[in-house]
Amino acid sequence: MKKKETGITLMVLVITIIVLLILAGVTISGLTGDNAIIKNAQDASNQTEISSLEEQIELSIIKAEQKHRNPNLEDVIEELKNNKVITNENQVDKDLGTIKTDAGYEIEGKLEDYVGYLAKDIANSEDKGLYYGAEVTGYECENSEAVANWRIFYADQNNIYLIADEAIDANYAPTTKTGKALVIDTDNKNVSFDQVFKDYEGSKDIQNSLAQKWLKQFLDEYPDCKKIM
Repeated sequence: MKKKETGITLMVLVITIIVLLILAGVTISGLTGDNAIIKNAQDASNQTEISSLEEQIELSIIKAEQKHRNPNLEDVIEELKNNKVITNENQVDKDLGTIKTDAGYEIEGKLEDYVGYLAKDIANSEDKGLYYGAEVTGYECENSEAVANWRIFYADQNNIYLIADEAIDANYAPTTKTGKALVIDTDNKNVSFDQVFKDYEGSKDIQNSLAQKWLKQFLDEYPDCKKIM
């Protein structure tokens, strides 16, 4: 009796190859797709690295505050370099506070308390029109509720001087340096300009400044404003 031959037919072989290709495709997709194992593992690794960098940034801020009574952005940048978070100060956006770390990550929201311009930045600017008249946010003083908005009026090397966005009720005017209340014209809702000019320390603090010159020019052109009401 003839022995029966056994083996894999061509059809079975083709079907086996197709099944293997499908399984390979599913496996590769599972490793490299949007929700793949490799991508998820990489995302987790990136997040761990970002968290570590954020801790280093916070540590840099703490060190800057320990070294300086009122640290500025430059002080914090110096500590960021010391902690190897950045290599040079150009990696920090001084307007927005975004940090481009040496590892290639962009981290936001950590330097919000330090971004902005110093008085000397404005005073030394060739185009002061970029700053004068700009709205200031976050500023408060004794009578802040009387002012809807503050704007930059003038800046020297040490101070930025603000002005109210619009006229305020005279009743909000603080007492003078001697403790004297201003004489208020309740009918016209104003106070003597001459008193404001003479009786407040602020007018002396900005001697020879644009504000002082403007006040003098105003009083020279409108002498009636010197009248004490």
